Amino acid sequence: MQFIRLPHQIFQYRLPAGALVAYLALAKYTRKTSSGSMRCTVSLQRMATLLGCSRDTVRRAVSCLRAHGLVKLIPHYDSDGLRVTNSYLLAPLPGRFTQVPANIFSCRLSKQQLAVYLYLLSKQTHIRQEAFPSLSEMAHTLCLSKRSVVDAVRILENKDLVHKKNYQKKDGGFGRNRHQTMLPKLHHQVTQLVRPFSKKGKWTAPPHGTAHTAPCRTSHCSFSLTYLPTAVKSFFRSFRIFFAGG
Repeated sequence: MQFIRLPHQIFQYRLPAGALVAYLALAKYTRKTSSGSMRCTVSLQRMATLLGCSRDTVRRAVSCLRAHGLVKLIPHYDSDGLRVTNSYLLAPLPGRFTQVPANIFSCRLSKQQLAVYLYLLSKQTHIRQEAFPSLSEMAHTLCLSKRSVVDAVRILENKDLVHKKNYQKKDGGFGRNRHQTMLPKLHHQVTQLVRPFSKKGKWTAPPHGTAHTAPCRTSHCSFSLTYLPTAVKSFFRSFRIFFAGG
């Protein structure tokens, strides 16, 4: 799996959600040059396709990044003097960073949902793999309303990209919710493996011959799980035993 390097310092600029995801899209295509600068050459149309928005939306987001000094535009022209695809230089942001899975764009999240996912991913601890920022903190940092943050977390939960659990204090009160982010690749694999039942009540298996499945029978499913972590393997073994016993 490929990852995109997202500096934590980017959240200090309190960028709009559109500008934040545009920065992530630019970082996806950025390569380090021989001089040490981070440079990418990508068209507005390609970014618009990646983000699922219009070119004007991408243009406004890039203008916002330029206004904050995060991106420098380098125009290019052909031999006839016509404008061609621009290049961009990303300003160096020292400090800690988060590795964002590059296939997050395949989940087709809105800019608000992707911004919330990125913030939770950056706040996730290395030991417990949980993030617990407050609702006010996320709304303030991402320039969103609290309602938008709540809706975004709900959609991320429905897509199995975030698992939320309530935290109850010893005195019976409730503290900040615990959020655990899930990698999109694993989410896609789980979605492919756990298919809904057909109308007859039989297990509906993924197509035979795919890279991650083996032939399935009515009462028994045999999966090839060599790519999954040990904990997930145990989960699917229990899942298989359950259906084999049923």
